[in-house]
Amino acid sequence: HRVTLTRPFLLQSTPITEGQWHAVMDERLPREEPLRGNDHPATGVSWLDAVRYCRRLSARVGLPDAYDDLPDGGYRLRGLDAPGYRLPTEAEWEYACRAGTITATYAGDLPDEGTDEGESQARLDAIAWLAFNSQGGPHPGGAKLPNAWGLHDLLGNVGEWCDDRYEPYAGDAVDPLRAAPGPLRVIRGGTFGSPLRWARAAFREHLEPAIRHRLIGFRPARTLPR
Repeated sequence: HRVTLTRPFLLQSTPITEGQWHAVMDERLPREEPLRGNDHPATGVSWLDAVRYCRRLSARVGLPDAYDDLPDGGYRLRGLDAPGYRLPTEAEWEYACRAGTITATYAGDLPDEGTDEGESQARLDAIAWLAFNSQGGPHPGGAKLPNAWGLHDLLGNVGEWCDDRYEPYAGDAVDPLRAAPGPLRVIRGGTFGSPLRWARAAFREHLEPAIRHRLIGFRPARTLPR
């Protein structure tokens, strides 16, 4: 399906780090495992935690809040024209990840499952931390080569929360945002525990918004005035 984006937006060049979490939130990360260092991605954060970070960041820099509170304790984005920090939409994330490419990854295509993966490992080793090269854990943000737009770690290191509720695609769309309340939120990108076939710009996953998973982090976005 084809998606059209009409709003310019900013996206952080790496997932947020432990150091950024501590500086903005003034609290420990909610996970139980030991901290790894200020330059490592913040992991074990839920979708709800990620939205709290975006709201706190907006307040710290004097931007209007991009979210409203819901009676059930959740949050709803006020709309894509809200100027505050927010999670990217799924479509924004994929557009930023592809950086103008149409192949499976911005480093090229991947082999069919069950074929020789050596060439793809060599290609992906330059841009992503995946199961075959991560030694079982996340790595400092920005250590791998970025895509053509200067964005790092989109296809490996940690998976990333998006704002959207997870559901099947509904065909061509303009500025899609599936924002209705629902039990599942979208996660995009490969992780340090992912096989090669998950390192695709089109790969989708989902979790309930309150779940904190050791493979998952996030990067904030912000709509620019038109």
